[in-house]
Amino acid sequence: MKKAIYLIIFIILGLLFAFLIHALIEIWCINLLLKDFSKYSLGFSWSQLYLIHHIISAILFIIGG
Repeated sequence: MKKAIYLIIFIILGLLFAFLIHALIEIWCINLLLKDFSKYSLGFSWSQLYLIHHIISAILFIIGG
């Protein structure tokens, strides 16, 4: 029972850590894009960047869990 509780708590901690890392990276990237979109967008449009955001979010969620 104790092992299961520790496992669940560790999974929750991993998900919280992944969320924190995601938030910090996203704030940094959005600030760069707002400064000069044409320079920092790497040729992607907003809709493509939005798709990339969802893919990376899913990957971080899986890794965090």
